[in-house]
Formats: sequence, C-alpha cells, structure tokens
Amino acid sequence: MKRSLFTLVAGTAFLAACGPAEVVVSVQLETPDGETRPIGDLEVHLIPFDRDQVFDSMEVAFGVPEPEIPADVLEAQQAIAAAQAEWQAQLQREADLRERLQSISDELDGLNRGMSRYSALFSEFNDVEQQLNAASRAAQRAFETFTELQEGNIAQADSVRIVREAWADDAFAEIDLAFTQRLDATGLDIVIDTTDASGVAGLRVPPGTYWVHARLTQVNTELYWNERVEVVKGEPMVITLNTANAEERPLI
Repeated sequence: MKRSLFTLVAGTAFLAACGPAEVVVSVQLETPDGETRPIGDLEVHLIPFDRDQVFDSMEVAFGVPEPEIPADVLEAQQAIAAAQAEWQAQLQREADLRERLQSISDELDGLNRGMSRYSALFSEFNDVEQQLNAASRAAQRAFETFTELQEGNIAQADSVRIVREAWADDAFAEIDLAFTQRLDATGLDIVIDTTDASGVAGLRVPPGTYWVHARLTQVNTELYWNERVEVVKGEPMVITLNTANAEERPLI
C-alpha cells in the first residue's frame, strides 16, 4: 500500500552531452490458459533512483511499523481472486463455444441437407449448443460466487485500509520532498511513457542507472514492478515486465 501513495510527475527528459539512449519496455502477462497477452495503456516510469529504498528508509525513521493485514482478510482476497479467475475462464469457454457454433452454422448454410458432411455438422451443432448452454450457466454461477465473496469482504477490507492509510499519511508525510531531493541529486529527470496496444513503451534517457517502475491494478491486488537497469548507448535496451518479475501486492 505504502508505495501506491505517490504519483511521480515527469519533466522533459534531460539530454546529456553524450546523447540519449533508448529503453524499450514490453509488458506481457500470461493468461490462465498459458497464452501471453500484451498490456496496453499502462504507464511505465524510468526513474534515476530507487523509490522503494526511499520509502523503506522513511519507514525505518518513522519508528512505527506498518499495520499488518489480518490473515483472514488476505485469505478472503485470495478467494475473490480465484473466483474471478474461474468466472473469466468460464466466460472465455462460453465465447469459444459460441464462435464454434457460429462457424458450424455458417458452413451448414452452404451445404445440401442430404450430404454426409451436413449430417456430421448438424450433430456437432447440437452437441456444441448443449456445451454452450452449460458453459453459460457455469459462467453465471461463477459470477454470482465472485460477487458474493467480493461484497462480503468490502466492510472488513475498508476498515483495514483506513488504518493503514492513516499510518502512511504520517509515515510518508515528507515523501514528495524526499523524492525531489533524490531527483535533484541525480541531475536527471523521470521519464514516462504509456504502452501501446502491443504492450510496448519507448523511453529515451541519458545513460545511467535507472529503475523501471510500473503497476497494474487488478481486483484486490496489483502487480508491481521496480526493476533496476543499467542504460548504455548503442542498441535499444529491451526490458520485459511479466508475472515472473512482478510483485503481487494486496490493495489494502
């Protein structure tokens, strides 16, 4: 939670005498069925200092530990995430079956009823239609389970969030100033780009040490990246952000 409090604002990239280098950031996440999908419209920050280290040092200086999230709240959120994944899987199955049904229907329209191919397709049509009806019912049940779990967790999660946010307001009251001082010390700027439909963002910065920062909000969690990179001139540096190098954190 603590690192979601401050939104970095970038200025124009500082161009060093030696000229800028290019960093290409690709955000690709694995779907439940094992495929990879690009994440578009996601802000990616290239920061010339470690923002996590700033938060950590301020927490130590504050002297009071961050209030923990109760185990039962975390368990409830995990159950919500699992229910959402099941609902999305059932929706995808429903969509796939609907597409197959339409494909069979289109082919049947061009066949003579007396053809053996027609008979085989007609039989498959009936079978797929039954599967589609079952998938639709399963998707509805999954949605109801997801909604019930989510609504049942709202009040408890909100009470925990209020306590943690109050702590963070005190612990990180000077975070804007701390970030500004770190940035001034580097003589560089924060550079921001947004990923396109293919999940790619391009950033140009002077060579140096940076941290690639991004976060992707999900239902009750977020995927958080803060990857250190050494940027040098030459060929564009390609950085991939994915599930494997993300930290999944509860949104409380």
